[in-house]
Amino acid sequence: MNKLTKLIRTFINPKRFMKLSEISVKYQKAIDEAEEKHKRDGHRYYVIYDPQQKKLISITYDFYKYRTDSYIYLRRRGRFGNPVTRNQLKSACYYYTGSRNGAKRMNDIFKNISMMRLIKEI
Repeated sequence: MNKLTKLIRTFINPKRFMKLSEISVKYQKAIDEAEEKHKRDGHRYYVIYDPQQKKLISITYDFYKYRTDSYIYLRRRGRFGNPVTRNQLKSACYYYTGSRNGAKRMNDIFKNISMMRLIKEI
């Protein structure tokens, strides 16, 4: 019985549980924000981790509108050191919405995988 209790305590660490729940809430909040922005203007939004702000942000890869959440705007202000293509941004992001031209958003399987990747990186 003592070994079983020790094993359960190892897996259910209160600090780890709090960190996982905090990251999960932040991740879902960033996804909701990206989906809300997508509903407003129809652009594809990517959820990325910004180490300067230490939070998840939703940005769009948009050449035509220079908004504060545009990749081009953030790149010109020094957030991205190297130029990033859309495919590189798509592979490095944690979530992406659908787009106006009919491209689908990230499915749930990849969403769960990227959530686990986010937990390892933060």
